[in-house]
Formats: sequence, structure tokens, C-alpha cells
Amino acid sequence: SYRKRRPSRSKTSTYTSPGTVLPAGAGAFNDSERSFVAAVAGVLGAAAARFAAEREIRYRSQHDMLTDLPNRASLLERLRSSLAADHREGDGEGRAGVGRTGIVFVDLDSFKAVNDTYGHLAGDALLRAVAGRLRAAVRPCDVVARLAGDEFAVLCTRIESVDTVERVAARVLACLAEPVAIDGSTITITASAGVAISGPGLTDPDRLLNASDIAMYAAKRAGAGRCVVHQDWMRLSAGPTPAPPE
Repeated sequence: SYRKRRPSRSKTSTYTSPGTVLPAGAGAFNDSERSFVAAVAGVLGAAAARFAAEREIRYRSQHDMLTDLPNRASLLERLRSSLAADHREGDGEGRAGVGRTGIVFVDLDSFKAVNDTYGHLAGDALLRAVAGRLRAAVRPCDVVARLAGDEFAVLCTRIESVDTVERVAARVLACLAEPVAIDGSTITITASAGVAISGPGLTDPDRLLNASDIAMYAAKRAGAGRCVVHQDWMRLSAGPTPAPPE
């Protein structure tokens, strides 16, 4: 007896115009259906490409391309969020609540000499090595960022005392003092660090970062490889760090 056979649909992908792939089974579609599916596939492909491009732009706007660390803008955004959390959990001045926010401002000592002696490619390799060491030295909850040139920062959140941040800074300075092998040369550098903790008068991201910067310059003047904690008498100095009061 005659048996009606239902048309089978191919399970292989169909290629139409360059870059457009129709789904499995599309081979059994009529011309109108294939045109519709191709149009939908084209729209979805364009949307996916646009989304990927936008994501790449966002990533590049928030990261340093040499070290792949968050950049200054990204750090300030995270710092703002951490300070807002301090405000919600405490009294807004860092005197109460679960924790506070700390910054370790790190600047390499004599980095220019590395560039002058070994060349800028070696300098870039050193900066990448520094980024890796910083990541390894900090706590899992800390954020390492590259601010500019040979300047880095570590954002410490929900800390209970300045001792916590000082311990992070000590680990950072210790790991950076270890020799680095680059292109057959062994390079030894040190770094200076400044620590600042949120509190009265230091609840703004820019001010807190500036305070850690001021402390870092005080550390440099005291000698390479040192860490200084920001004090009230240093606060918001626009020029060189003043001498401590008598």
C-alpha cells in the first residue's frame, strides 16, 4: 500500500551569505522561511558583536592595559562604594560599624634608573612582574590597581584597625624587594608606601587617596623601602609634606 511520507528536515547547518549560518533543519525551509531565519540570525549576530565590543570598551576604560589591573578611575569607583558602605554601617566618620576603608599607596623607588639602564621594554616587564607580586601579597578581599607610571594602590575594605593595613603594606614591600629576573638580567628594586585610613575628614575618595599619597612621599624622604601611616598634621597638604609639629 502507498504510504505517505512526511518530508524530513536536514539536521546540518546551512550557510547563506558570508558570516550567516542557519540553524539545523533550515535546509527544509522554503525561500521565504529561509530569508526570515537569515534576517533574524543576522540581527542576533550583529547584536552579539555590538555587545562584545561594548563590553571590551567598558573593560578597557576600567583597566590598565599593560598590567591588566584596575586603573585609577576604577579604583576611585570601588573606593567610593567602600566608603559609602562605611557610612551606612557606622556613623559616617569611620568611628563605628563593622570596618573602615584603607589605602596603601605604593611607588617604586628609582624606577627611572631601570628604564635608563635596561630599556623601556624591561621597565614594562618589571611593572607586569610588580602587578603579579602585588596580587599575590594582598588579601583576597583587597583590590590592587595601577594609578600611573610606577604608582600602584591597594584598597583594603572592612578593616578593623590600621594594623591590618600596615600588615598588608609590609607584605607588599617585602615581596617587591625580592630580585626580579628579566631577559637574563636580575633587577632589584624597593618601593615606598603610604597608608591612610578612612575617618573624620577622610570620607571622600579623592581626599583619602591624596592622604595616602602624602604619606608615601613622607616615606620616600625617610628612606627607600619604608612605609609611613598618614597623620592628621599631614592632611591635605598641597605641597611637600610638612614637618611634624613640635
